[in-house]
Amino acid sequence: MTALTFGIASLSTGAGLGYGMICFEARYASVAWFGADRLDRRVVMRSEWRMLELALQVGIPDTPLQSTHVVPWILVAADRRASVLVQRVADLRVAVEHARVAETLDGWLRDLAAKTDEALSSRT
Repeated sequence: MTALTFGIASLSTGAGLGYGMICFEARYASVAWFGADRLDRRVVMRSEWRMLELALQVGIPDTPLQSTHVVPWILVAADRRASVLVQRVADLRVAVEHARVAETLDGWLRDLAAKTDEALSSRT
């Protein structure tokens, strides 16, 4: 399995807002917003999973995604989508038993966000 990681930033300031992670095979989608106490588990409709499957077949670019692309649709609430920038950061290979995939991805996402949030806080 592969987990795709995305950076989420403010479109107006460029400031990082958090990271999102999607694993199609595990039907996993969550966001770690900087400063938040817990992950924002995203509820994904079956039609969005199908659109993501098509996007994966074509290939998801490493450049910023249009707000109409399926990835921002999955990771960001509709009322915030037009004001953020979503960009692919990394692909992570997931090699754990299926029952532990969500727990493992949650941990990776929390660690990534915490390290970045800590680095940003130390600059101020």
